[in-house]
Amino acid sequence: MHTYQRLILSDTYDRLMFLICVAYCALAMPMLEVSGLLKNLILLGSLPLLVLKLRDKEDDKRILWLFLAGILIQIISWLSAFFSIPDNVASHPNIKPLTSLFLFAFISLWVQGNRSRQLILLGTYILSFIATAIFDNEINSSFSRALSGIRVDFGMHNAQYTTMMSAVIIMLCGYFAYTVRDSKARHWLYIPIAATLSFAFFTLLVSQTRQVWAALILTLLALPLLLPNRVTRKKLAVFYTVILVSISSLAMSDIVQKRASQKDIDTVVKVVTFDWENIPMTSFGVRFNSWLEAKNWIVESPILGASDKAIHLVTKTSEKFQSNERTKGFGHLHNYYFETLVAYGLVGLFFLGLLYREIILNVKNRNNSIDFYFLLVFLFFWLIINNFESYNNKYYGIYTHNIILGCLYMFAKPSLSSPVQK
Repeated sequence: MHTYQRLILSDTYDRLMFLICVAYCALAMPMLEVSGLLKNLILLGSLPLLVLKLRDKEDDKRILWLFLAGILIQIISWLSAFFSIPDNVASHPNIKPLTSLFLFAFISLWVQGNRSRQLILLGTYILSFIATAIFDNEINSSFSRALSGIRVDFGMHNAQYTTMMSAVIIMLCGYFAYTVRDSKARHWLYIPIAATLSFAFFTLLVSQTRQVWAALILTLLALPLLLPNRVTRKKLAVFYTVILVSISSLAMSDIVQKRASQKDIDTVVKVVTFDWENIPMTSFGVRFNSWLEAKNWIVESPILGASDKAIHLVTKTSEKFQSNERTKGFGHLHNYYFETLVAYGLVGLFFLGLLYREIILNVKNRNNSIDFYFLLVFLFFWLIINNFESYNNKYYGIYTHNIILGCLYMFAKPSLSSPVQK
């Protein structure tokens, strides 16, 4: 084996790369410009291992082939745009949207399913969230503003990302609690877990994003179906009673009542009664109208889409959006699956199905039940919220997606004891 191969497979290089992953996780929320540099270091530092894996005939390369397929799909959709939107084709294909979803595979090279590294990285995600919120409070008095009923984002660009990450941290608290259940110090460890859970519930409520609330509620209601152990009817009744009582209590709070606008309720009524020609531009109305506009673009290029440039054009060429001062600057569709269909057609949607299938099978085959069932819970929640906002296309969404999946997925490194086959 060559010296450079021994170097990149050494424990020192391994620890250095994991440290970079931790630094990226820690700084992605408060320092976007620095985290971009760290993300590039993860990609470049992982590249030599990817070369070795490609040369190893016996190595599992499914995720690499999917990564390359994602690049190819984006190039093909760009070529397709010359026929569907010839006057608006970008000068070159943008291969970032789909490939950004694969950073988790590079991170997993340095986590390797190691429980300690999983907990360190996920713990860093939680601590970064809390630290960012506290720092923002020092500058903007976010806590007092939140307690007075004002919607706050705690320095995370948009409150919808704050709510999303709060929900993920709530799920992580359950994961941590189960992971440490056999530890002798578990009773002491439950204290910071409970404190984190309380803080996450607080930020979840005051950041006031209804689609995330709904997704978390649906995830909680689906837990008995997602988790493996059969639950007795008595326990099931108690579980659902507690959930429903909690939801009912929260529904009566001032924060929730404030967000339950009558205009949006009227909009939902128009949607379910198929009065789609008269959907007002309320919060939900904007989303639904953008989906109606997207439908026409999808019909025009159903198989290959019209490249990611078309996503922006859906609302920019819409008379309904451009005639409204509030919505004329909008450039996305508030639904990741519609955006995928517009940009990459049914091929792109099928590609996403293959990607998540690979992730599920990979984690399942590791025979680590807690990781597998946490993955199911996370993906159930994640696939729901992407119906109402394009988290897989947004910075904090991609960041969360890659940190969580990077800890659960197993992308094995080449072994020193197994020479690379040529």
